[in-house]
Amino acid sequence: MSVSAHHCLLWSAEDVAVRFLESLAVGDTEIAEHLLAPDVDYRCGVLWSRRGRSEVTRMLTRMVGTSRGFDVAIASIDLEPGGNEADGSEIDVVRTVRTDHVVMGRVRVQLSVRGRAEIRAGKIVAWHDDFDRWHLTTAVLRGMCGAVVPSMRPHLPPH
Repeated sequence: MSVSAHHCLLWSAEDVAVRFLESLAVGDTEIAEHLLAPDVDYRCGVLWSRRGRSEVTRMLTRMVGTSRGFDVAIASIDLEPGGNEADGSEIDVVRTVRTDHVVMGRVRVQLSVRGRAEIRAGKIVAWHDDFDRWHLTTAVLRGMCGAVVPSMRPHLPPH
């Protein structure tokens, strides 16, 4: 485990959300897993939902695996101080607006995503991504066309 992962309690909630996304972009699911709470609730629109660190990590590992890839460009990130849970712990809500770029073999899908992460004590307890279904459909179609005609492949904006 990297040294920086041991210091996540010192990170702001925004740092946790950004480092989670960045760890996926570089294929480091070990760091991503470390940032998840044991009982994390992870939802990706209406496509799928997973609960628990091991289930989410297994799904993320498949997503960023060898023939697949993931990259992200964050357009904005905002913090909403959440308040206190019933047990007295503080929870923060981080909202992101970003572009996700998912590679599955020769198919590249790029999609605008609105994310909502609930962070408690440096750990992600809930992560919910939302996107427009019509945009998902057109992004998949463009990705399939780009597999045949490379000039049609989507490209992330410069970071």
